[in-house]
Amino acid sequence: MKGVRNSLMYVAFEPVIRFGDKEYSAYTFADEDTNKRLNLMMLKGRVQKHDNEILLTQALAEELGCDVGDVVTVSLGKRSAEYIVTGFDQRMERMGRTANLTIPGAMKVLGSVEKVTYIITAEEGYGFSDMEDGVKAVCAAHDCNDYVIVNSEKYMKVTTGTVSVAMKAVCAVVSLITIFIVAFTIALIVRGKITREWRAMGIDKALGMTSGQQVVQIMLSNLPAVILGTLLGIVLAGPAGSALCRVIFSLFGMKKVKFGASVFFKLLSMVSIILMAAATAALMGLRVRRCNPVEMITEE
Repeated sequence: MKGVRNSLMYVAFEPVIRFGDKEYSAYTFADEDTNKRLNLMMLKGRVQKHDNEILLTQALAEELGCDVGDVVTVSLGKRSAEYIVTGFDQRMERMGRTANLTIPGAMKVLGSVEKVTYIITAEEGYGFSDMEDGVKAVCAAHDCNDYVIVNSEKYMKVTTGTVSVAMKAVCAVVSLITIFIVAFTIALIVRGKITREWRAMGIDKALGMTSGQQVVQIMLSNLPAVILGTLLGIVLAGPAGSALCRVIFSLFGMKKVKFGASVFFKLLSMVSIILMAAATAALMGLRVRRCNPVEMITEE
């Protein structure tokens, strides 16, 4: 079909998976080739290839207490079969607790299949309407009328909307905390500096230095440390962001999360922090404008 980037056929059912004295009713996918699944993220081992193998998500494996190489029992109604665990992956569906079989492997407990699902991913430049028309044409050519076409992207946006809002809220909170810490720290440093160097500033004023020049000097004195700190923060942003995302998505059993920020936003964050530090230092440094040189030199 024109415009198709990738397609994957699968059958879905919900058997009971047992290992030892533990069991879990897990939503299970039986597909033609798991390696064709987009965004497949393996954590350990490999995908299932034979009819006696099964792939579990890490979260499901932890629920069952099994490891790669163990044998689990899959039951559906009166049918059951044993499968060797070949690896662990991660996915968000069903709270991250799912399994994968080959289609021949699934037939051991299903017996027969009444319906299958095709996930079709369009190439760039093609949209849902193009794929819909193509599927209708193929079904009409094969005299098939019993089908449903669903815009998965639309439903995924609804599903991930809450997560997106939560992530934005976390970022906003982290930004506010960062602003507060930077402003508070710079304010304490500048206040201490002015207190320690009060007499010296009075002498500088008596020798002709203006209040504006002293404020600029106070601002610039802390910039090297601020710039070094922001550079360090940019370097650590990746690992720290990944760790934060893992905590947020731990409910879905996520163990590996890709986190990235564009160079533009990193530079924007760096400039914003430096400007915030400079503005705070300038505001705190305005104290020197209210005093004259004689008071500053003689004040105890």
